[in-house]
Amino acid sequence: MPNGISQLGKEIGMINNAIVVIMGDVGSNPRMYYHALSLADNGYNVDLVGYAGTEPHNRIVSHPKIRLIRMRSFPDAMLTFFPNTPNPIAVFINYLWIFPSPIAVFNKYLWILFSLFIALQFQTKDCVKLTITQNPLGVLAMFICWMAARLKHGALIIDWHNYSSVLLAESDVIETEQSAGKGLYARVGKIAEGYFAKTADWNLCASRAIQKGLRRRLGIKALTTVYNKTPSWAFRPLNTEEKHNFLARMMKAPDFATITSSKHWPTNGDDSLFFRKTPSGEMKLLDNRPLMVVFSTCLSLSEEFEAILEALEGYEKHAQSDIHQCADETKALPKLLVTIIGEEPLKSFYLERIAKMDMRYVHIVITWLTAEDYPKILACADLGVSLRTSSPGVDLSMKVADMIGFHLPVLAKKYDAIGELVVDNINGMFFDNSHELKQKLIELATGFPKFSTANSYILTERLGPGARKFEND
Repeated sequence: MPNGISQLGKEIGMINNAIVVIMGDVGSNPRMYYHALSLADNGYNVDLVGYAGTEPHNRIVSHPKIRLIRMRSFPDAMLTFFPNTPNPIAVFINYLWIFPSPIAVFNKYLWILFSLFIALQFQTKDCVKLTITQNPLGVLAMFICWMAARLKHGALIIDWHNYSSVLLAESDVIETEQSAGKGLYARVGKIAEGYFAKTADWNLCASRAIQKGLRRRLGIKALTTVYNKTPSWAFRPLNTEEKHNFLARMMKAPDFATITSSKHWPTNGDDSLFFRKTPSGEMKLLDNRPLMVVFSTCLSLSEEFEAILEALEGYEKHAQSDIHQCADETKALPKLLVTIIGEEPLKSFYLERIAKMDMRYVHIVITWLTAEDYPKILACADLGVSLRTSSPGVDLSMKVADMIGFHLPVLAKKYDAIGELVVDNINGMFFDNSHELKQKLIELATGFPKFSTANSYILTERLGPGARKFEND
């Protein structure tokens, strides 16, 4: 992350303490904890506030100038306070959280208000130079961060990823058919967002689309666009030996173990799916290795997962057709090893469906990786796919930025802002639906590894001069 935030702190002038607030799982928001790391590396003492959950990268956890302050979600906290509660009371506590609107909304925001106030007012340092928070996080949370910044005599920086008012209007909790600008919740949210944006000392934007939207919607002019960038200390290329060692370890993990035991994906002796050992002991890439595809998607959205399965099933049928089993290597389709990274509540259900499909050319793995292993699997991959979109079309995927940082060609679902990261036929391609995704997969995979378009993206001077220019902009 650029040092602009730390430079802003130096201009304000005060003791080098800072607060970074994440209204979500600390380990699942790398953009915000990269802000924390950037500040810490520039001499700040940083309190990183967020909900307990996934562990961030070890560099964050072990940094001597970063202190993690973990909040608890409402049901978890209540059940901790009353560990021996009988089942009816436990059910009631959880019921308060999922109670029908508007009571559920009231319960949720009352807890956010309380827990964030306690964390910022009593668990962080008394005097800070900067308080950095993100939006969306809800207008009440923005109010608490604004109040904490003023009480601690520091500056408030809001990092805009999206609009809370738009997401609130489209939430399943608040049942409304009105648009974001007309609904009661959206109107209140929009007014509050505008107020805090105007009173903040600085506003950062994750995309130019957000920057333009804030100027148009709220009349905010003091804006700076800061794109997601992969840190070199975590995202570095791996040599052949490192790739082999990592993939060999992954293949022993429970989620990957089904690959080598599959009747369609056998391995022999010291050879793996990707490498063979030469007489001299060196590891060489196999010419008939599978194409490794990493998917970035919101797995809680069943329609996205259905689109993935439909596209991969189409690829399977195409690969089995006679024309692609000929001796002509330029027309052959490789096997696909598809890795979907994320925690899926319906993982068992989908794995059962995938097993029943009995695909020969496609193997799908659903897994969750540590912050240390995630960049390594990107370093080993041949292709990235993103089905993530943004509700108003302004947000950008950190996962896509990570893929581009590793010079992976990216197949991205088309929406308004994605063109700020992916340039069609330069560092990736766009698709609109599962049929187009299938077609793009076939186009890029045909002839892999010697003759495919995907391979030419990867092997020709870091994606070619056009891509290099784009990455340096």
